Amino acid sequence: MREWTLHGSKGVSEQYCYDLTSAPSRNMSNPYVERGRNRDEEDLAQMNIALLTGVNSRIPTYYEIHPGSMSDAKTLASFIKRMKQYGTERTRILPDRGFYSATNISLMLETRIGFYIPVPTTVGRRNKFIDACRDEVEMPEHVMTFFEDQREALYGMTVPDKIDGRRVWKHLCFDGARRTEHVASLFAALRRWESELLSGDAKEKNKWAYERCFTVKTTPKRGLRSCVSKRPSTPGKAIKLDTGQC
Repeated sequence: MREWTLHGSKGVSEQYCYDLTSAPSRNMSNPYVERGRNRDEEDLAQMNIALLTGVNSRIPTYYEIHPGSMSDAKTLASFIKRMKQYGTERTRILPDRGFYSATNISLMLETRIGFYIPVPTTVGRRNKFIDACRDEVEMPEHVMTFFEDQREALYGMTVPDKIDGRRVWKHLCFDGARRTEHVASLFAALRRWESELLSGDAKEKNKWAYERCFTVKTTPKRGLRSCVSKRPSTPGKAIKLDTGQC
């Protein structure tokens, strides 16, 4: 394994992508086949297969098999241990957000493994970071142009920070065109839900939207009088939907 790794990276610092996939199986005699989070939503037990692939070489370098019940986040410690054994510790890895946990972040910082990892939407400090940069990111100095005609662009910011006393860099990317599509889609849905309420054709599957997005006023004699949707007052600002009461 060590020789293959060094050959694949040609003796230089390589970047690797590390990910897991699940393999469903009916063979319960296999000790790795267990019930777990089945990505394909099949009603079968599974085992997990971890694969390490070189970004520059595009060559699969290493794989591991894990029990099907083991989460992605719990496999990273054994993976880093293997990397050190095989002489690949001086690398950067790109695990997906399934590997994100406070324990794994501390582990990678402690072992000085270079890494890029997306932060799940459920992490509070991620959302605070986005809110802090929201008004600043869409500026000329943050444009990242990837297209020859330069009509489409992304915005990006890098902000230094510290975790566990070690320096990290937080990267924020913003796609204005995608935001516009999402806002248009949301407003179209608001019009549709409003029409359903006003026509008396409210649907049970959309009850969550009625309660979250609208304030409905009624009178004892005349019934439904108005149905007001909560919309952002300033273009370009975050869309924050208030909870109404039907």
